Amino acid sequence: MTDPAVDFYIDYHARVTYDVVRQDIVVSPQVAEMAKRAVEQYGAVPKAHCGQSVSAILRSLPGFGSVPQSYYPKKIMNAFGDLPGVRAQTFQDDDPHKGGEIRTQGI
Repeated sequence: MTDPAVDFYIDYHARVTYDVVRQDIVVSPQVAEMAKRAVEQYGAVPKAHCGQSVSAILRSLPGFGSVPQSYYPKKIMNAFGDLPGVRAQTFQDDDPHKGGEIRTQGI
């Protein structure tokens, strides 16, 4: 994703009642290509099945086999966060009406 697309996604989803946790990990170009193909092949996912699909795709990639197959996003997030090299950042939107600006610029 481009930086502006990531900024928009984070700003759109962060709420007073919901934080957004961004987790990044560096992978080889080969693993990145495998992930892209796996996502494209998996296709659209029904509502409430995103955790199941994300964890299935991750488990199919080298180095991510410890991520549990789960419907629960927090369980997946915690396991992903335990992987070596993961960097995490939490975004909060305490005042959604404050200036109408994207609060994630400069990531």
